[in-house]
Amino acid sequence: MNYVVSVGDESFDIRLPKPEEIVVNEECHVVSIESAGGPSLYSLILDNSSYEMYVEERNGSYRVLLLGEVYTVQVEDEASRLASKARPGRTFLEEEETVIRSPIPGLIFDVPVTEGQEVEVGDILVIVEAMKMENELRAPRPGTVQATHVGPGDRVDKGQVLVTIV
Repeated sequence: MNYVVSVGDESFDIRLPKPEEIVVNEECHVVSIESAGGPSLYSLILDNSSYEMYVEERNGSYRVLLLGEVYTVQVEDEASRLASKARPGRTFLEEEETVIRSPIPGLIFDVPVTEGQEVEVGDILVIVEAMKMENELRAPRPGTVQATHVGPGDRVDKGQVLVTIV
Protein backbone atom coordinates (compact mmCIF):
# COMPACT_ATOMS: atom_id res chain seq x y z
CA MET A 1 0.00 0.00 0.00
CA ASN A 2 1.19 3.50 -0.78
CA TYR A 3 0.72 6.51 1.47
CA VAL A 4 1.34 10.23 1.34
CA VAL A 5 2.51 11.55 4.69
CA SER A 6 2.59 15.29 5.35
CA VAL A 7 4.63 16.83 8.15
CA GLY A 8 4.31 20.60 8.16
CA ASP A 9 5.02 21.83 4.63
CA GLU A 10 6.79 18.62 3.57
CA SER A 11 5.20 15.58 1.91
CA PHE A 12 6.67 12.10 1.73
CA ASP A 13 5.68 9.18 -0.51
CA ILE A 14 5.66 6.04 1.60
CA ARG A 15 5.51 2.40 0.48
CA LEU A 16 5.44 -0.67 2.71
CA PRO A 17 6.67 -3.48 0.43
CA LYS A 18 7.45 -5.93 3.26
CA PRO A 19 6.53 -6.10 6.97
CA GLU A 20 9.97 -4.90 8.15
CA GLU A 21 10.68 -2.50 5.28
CA ILE A 22 9.61 1.07 4.48
CA VAL A 23 10.42 3.07 1.37
CA VAL A 24 10.38 6.85 1.89
CA ASN A 25 10.67 8.90 -1.32
CA GLU A 26 12.29 5.86 -3.00
CA GLU A 27 14.85 5.42 -0.19
CA CYS A 28 14.60 1.99 1.49
CA HIS A 29 14.85 1.58 5.28
CA VAL A 30 14.58 -1.33 7.72
CA VAL A 31 11.91 -0.55 10.32
CA SER A 32 10.16 -2.10 13.29
CA ILE A 33 7.46 -0.46 15.39
CA GLU A 34 6.13 -2.09 18.54
CA SER A 35 3.86 -0.92 21.32
CA ALA A 36 5.98 -0.15 24.38
CA GLY A 37 3.55 -0.56 27.25
CA GLY A 38 1.01 2.18 26.78
CA PRO A 39 -1.66 3.17 24.32
CA SER A 40 0.50 5.97 22.87
CA LEU A 41 4.07 4.81 23.57
CA TYR A 42 5.97 3.02 20.79
CA SER A 43 9.44 1.64 20.25
CA LEU A 44 10.76 2.51 16.79
CA ILE A 45 13.83 0.82 15.34
CA LEU A 46 14.88 2.50 12.11
CA ASP A 47 18.01 1.31 10.31
CA ASN A 48 19.38 -0.21 13.54
CA SER A 49 18.81 2.94 15.60
CA SER A 50 16.28 2.76 18.44
CA TYR A 51 13.84 5.54 19.31
CA GLU A 52 10.99 5.99 21.77
CA MET A 53 8.01 7.90 20.43
CA TYR A 54 4.58 8.95 21.60
CA VAL A 55 1.79 8.97 19.04
CA GLU A 56 -1.76 10.18 19.57
CA GLU A 57 -4.53 10.72 17.08
CA ARG A 58 -6.29 14.09 17.07
CA ASN A 59 -9.03 15.04 14.61
CA GLY A 60 -7.76 12.88 11.78
CA SER A 61 -4.10 13.70 12.18
CA TYR A 62 -1.39 12.40 14.48
CA ARG A 63 0.74 14.22 17.02
CA VAL A 64 4.12 12.55 17.27
CA LEU A 65 6.68 13.27 19.97
CA LEU A 66 10.10 12.10 18.80
CA LEU A 67 13.50 13.22 20.09
CA GLY A 68 11.94 16.06 22.06
CA GLU A 69 10.13 17.52 19.03
CA VAL A 70 6.35 17.44 18.44
CA TYR A 71 5.22 16.87 14.86
CA THR A 72 1.72 17.03 13.39
CA VAL A 73 1.42 14.27 10.82
CA GLN A 74 -1.30 13.72 8.20
CA VAL A 75 -1.52 10.27 6.60
CA GLU A 76 -3.51 9.58 3.45
CA ASP A 77 -3.56 6.17 1.80
CA GLU A 78 -3.40 5.90 -1.97
CA ALA A 79 -6.95 4.57 -2.35
CA SER A 80 -8.49 7.46 -0.39
CA ARG A 81 -6.36 10.00 -2.24
CA LEU A 82 -7.43 8.64 -5.65
CA ALA A 83 -11.08 8.43 -4.60
CA SER A 84 -11.12 12.03 -3.41
CA LYS A 85 -9.56 13.19 -6.68
CA ALA A 86 -11.99 11.14 -8.76
CA ARG A 87 -15.06 12.51 -6.99
CA PRO A 88 -14.44 16.14 -6.12
CA GLY A 89 -17.57 17.86 -4.89
CA ARG A 90 -19.56 14.61 -5.02
CA THR A 91 -23.04 15.07 -3.61
CA PHE A 92 -25.13 12.28 -2.17
CA LEU A 93 -28.87 11.88 -2.22
CA GLU A 94 -30.31 11.71 1.27
CA GLU A 95 -31.78 8.24 0.73
CA GLU A 96 -28.77 6.93 -1.21
CA GLU A 97 -27.03 3.93 0.31
CA THR A 98 -23.26 4.31 0.72
CA VAL A 99 -21.17 1.19 1.19
CA ILE A 100 -17.78 1.46 2.90
CA ARG A 101 -15.38 -1.24 1.73
CA SER A 102 -11.96 -2.23 2.98
CA PRO A 103 -9.23 -0.70 0.79
CA ILE A 104 -6.78 -3.37 1.98
CA PRO A 105 -6.74 -6.84 3.51
CA GLY A 106 -6.25 -6.68 7.26
CA LEU A 107 -7.67 -7.06 10.75
CA ILE A 108 -10.52 -4.97 12.13
CA PHE A 109 -9.07 -3.04 15.05
CA ASP A 110 -12.23 -1.13 16.02
CA VAL A 111 -15.73 -0.23 14.82
CA PRO A 112 -16.57 2.90 16.85
CA VAL A 113 -20.08 3.24 15.35
CA THR A 114 -23.28 1.27 15.90
CA GLU A 115 -26.31 0.59 13.76
CA GLY A 116 -28.73 3.52 13.87
CA GLN A 117 -26.03 6.02 14.84
CA GLU A 118 -25.98 9.38 13.06
CA VAL A 119 -22.60 10.24 11.51
CA GLU A 120 -21.11 13.36 9.95
CA VAL A 121 -18.53 13.72 7.19
CA GLY A 122 -15.15 12.62 8.52
CA ASP A 123 -16.42 10.54 11.46
CA ILE A 124 -14.39 7.35 11.93
CA LEU A 125 -16.46 4.31 10.93
CA VAL A 126 -13.92 1.49 11.02
CA ILE A 127 -10.23 1.10 11.82
CA VAL A 128 -8.45 -1.57 9.74
CA GLU A 129 -5.00 -2.66 10.87
CA ALA A 130 -2.54 -3.83 8.24
CA MET A 131 1.24 -4.14 8.45
CA LYS A 132 1.30 -2.53 11.92
CA MET A 133 -0.53 0.56 10.61
CA GLU A 134 -4.04 1.59 11.62
CA ASN A 135 -6.12 2.85 8.68
CA GLU A 136 -9.14 4.93 9.68
CA LEU A 137 -12.04 4.70 7.28
CA ARG A 138 -14.21 7.79 7.59
CA ALA A 139 -17.73 8.75 6.61
CA PRO A 140 -17.76 10.36 3.15
CA ARG A 141 -21.10 12.01 3.89
CA PRO A 142 -23.55 12.60 6.73
CA GLY A 143 -26.10 9.88 7.32
CA THR A 144 -27.23 7.02 9.52
CA VAL A 145 -25.32 3.77 9.97
CA GLN A 146 -27.66 1.19 8.48
CA ALA A 147 -25.43 -1.83 9.17
CA THR A 148 -22.02 -2.77 10.49
CA HIS A 149 -20.85 -5.94 8.77
CA VAL A 150 -17.69 -6.55 10.83
CA GLY A 151 -16.46 -6.37 14.40
CA PRO A 152 -13.12 -6.00 16.20
CA GLY A 153 -10.85 -8.96 15.53
CA ASP A 154 -12.45 -9.90 12.19
CA ARG A 155 -10.12 -10.52 9.25
CA VAL A 156 -11.17 -8.75 6.06
CA ASP A 157 -10.23 -8.88 2.40
CA LYS A 158 -9.72 -5.94 0.08
CA GLY A 159 -13.12 -4.76 -1.15
CA GLN A 160 -15.09 -6.44 1.64
CA VAL A 161 -18.15 -4.48 2.81
CA LEU A 162 -17.59 -3.06 6.31
CA VAL A 163 -20.32 -0.48 6.98
CA THR A 164 -23.44 0.74 5.15
CA ILE A 165 -24.73 4.31 5.55
CA VAL A 166 -28.08 5.68 4.39
